[in-house]
Amino acid sequence: MSEKVILTQKQAELISQIQNADYAVDLHSKNELPYPNLKSLGVSQLARALYVGYEIRKPKFNADDKVVNVYSRKFSTGESILSVVSMDGEEYSVELSNGLYYVESALRHATPEEIYWLHELDRDDIAEFHAGDIIISSDFGYPYKVDAFTNIGHTLSSEDAFEAWHRGNIKGIYPAESFKPFDK
Repeated sequence: MSEKVILTQKQAELISQIQNADYAVDLHSKNELPYPNLKSLGVSQLARALYVGYEIRKPKFNADDKVVNVYSRKFSTGESILSVVSMDGEEYSVELSNGLYYVESALRHATPEEIYWLHELDRDDIAEFHAGDIIISSDFGYPYKVDAFTNIGHTLSSEDAFEAWHRGNIKGIYPAESFKPFDK
């Protein structure tokens, strides 16, 4: 039993317009089929699509998905995480919120940690602790302010906080950016 062929949306639309399957396969074998979007299919793939059936390939991303470029830490605009705007059905190129297009294979979904650190906190790296951040850690047992003197006279550096995070001992963070001073 032959398997169905996986097609793009545009290829499926073109195949659904073909009225004479035998004639289309014959033309395709002679490289005379007048549909450029079907040229990437082999003769056997076109025949299977026409005689056995096909499935439409679903895009990897949807609008508003948060994605990162797998080949670069930063996008050309300096943004780390971008939102998907639209998908092209044939090439599966992805339009992002910075106005640029990327092939689907160059992107992956952002992890929740990346979204929080890079998108919501607008930091340059995951677990980048800043002076004034308050962390809750199982290492220390109480809230600790990064790069601030404690009542016992020592500080927790951003490097110490990163090490605690790397060991899995940071339970949460109150970022310095969320501090709201009260008017006097």
